[in-house]
Amino acid sequence: MPSSEQIAVITGGAQGIGGATAGILLERGWKVHVLDRRASDDPAVVSHVCDVTSEAELAACARPHRCAGALRRHQFASG
Repeated sequence: MPSSEQIAVITGGAQGIGGATAGILLERGWKVHVLDRRASDDPAVVSHVCDVTSEAELAACARPHRCAGALRRHQFASG
């Protein structure tokens, strides 16, 4: 993975403000990962379905999906 690749992780990014943020970042060429209780409808988003208020679920969700590149943005949009 090129070191210049921009990766964003958005909690609560399947819809609403988080979904809008994901869309903007995708338009700008970012790779977007969303952690939410439901999957994003956007096929360009990498969805990780989990409850981010549960430490155990969050850890289980994140463990197999560790990013090889540098995380450049994290947006908290969950309510």
